[in-house]
Amino acid sequence: ENANMGDDHFADMAFDLAHTEQMLYRSFVVSIFIFIEQRIIDLSDHLFKNSKDDFSYKDLKGNGVSRCIFYLKKKLKMEFPTNEEVRINFQLLQKIRNAIVHNDSKIKMEHKSFILEQIKRGSLIKLGRNDQIELTYDYARVLISLNEEICEELSSHWVEKF
Repeated sequence: ENANMGDDHFADMAFDLAHTEQMLYRSFVVSIFIFIEQRIIDLSDHLFKNSKDDFSYKDLKGNGVSRCIFYLKKKLKMEFPTNEEVRINFQLLQKIRNAIVHNDSKIKMEHKSFILEQIKRGSLIKLGRNDQIELTYDYARVLISLNEEICEELSSHWVEKF
């Protein structure tokens, strides 16, 4: 009987460790998204203030960073981010962030096929029970690179336009 208590204890410890690890990865995802989102908002504000346009991203439909990206697309007359892989990785980050913040880390049904497609492409994430997103250390490293790529592109537009 004491042996089973030890097994239960180690099982509980393993569960707690996995839960804590996911919580830390989720916090990192939200933090890096906030950082990227603010840089995109900063560029959108800068472009508006330094142009003769009558509208800003705030006048567009939608919410969050999506309307800034739409604004940049119109303003810069190109996709943003310009690199398709970076754009897809940012879309994945948005969906994961939204799942974490708004849906207890569960992927909404309308995003599930996109998420599964990204998993097949090797995006270093998993879907666990109840379609709950499971993150990895390697995905966190990808997010650091994604942040660098988006910030480089934002900086280049900042310099090019003004």
